[in-house]
Amino acid sequence: MGVQGDMVIIPRQLFDFARTLRFILSPPAAADGRSFESLLDYFEAGEYRRVVEVNGKLILYGVSPESTTGTLRARILAGPAQASAQRAVREIIARQFSTDLDLGPFHQQAVSDPVLSRLVKHFWGMRIPQAMTVYETLISAILEQQINLAFTHKVKQALIATYGRQVPIPGS
Repeated sequence: MGVQGDMVIIPRQLFDFARTLRFILSPPAAADGRSFESLLDYFEAGEYRRVVEVNGKLILYGVSPESTTGTLRARILAGPAQASAQRAVREIIARQFSTDLDLGPFHQQAVSDPVLSRLVKHFWGMRIPQAMTVYETLISAILEQQINLAFTHKVKQALIATYGRQVPIPGS
């Protein structure tokens, strides 16, 4: 186990980490207003955190915005710390937050549409987060077909409790 130094990720412009993170950390509320906590994504000490599996090993990583430059700082908090793990985590974060996505052409098109232009203004810089794996996407797509969000949340929680793995954090 090791803790690796910071990685710098430079998102393409028109990127708003706070808006994107709000989307990740705030699952939709039920029709009755009941809200649900995020099951796989966490925000602690000013940092977004998530566990991923890379080459059969669990890695806990953290991502935080660099307020003055617009870049993201990422670090491995627990798990393998070699260069290959760092590269894999960097790629996962780039995919998850769509940091390479150029929203410019979409914004140019949306300006002329009255509905889209209001939405673009409201969600300026937000990226739709991507799932970590095809398997996670498939499970979420199946579960989210349920009409009852409370039931969906309980099923996800049970799947994580039954099949999820934990990563030991040094010093805890």
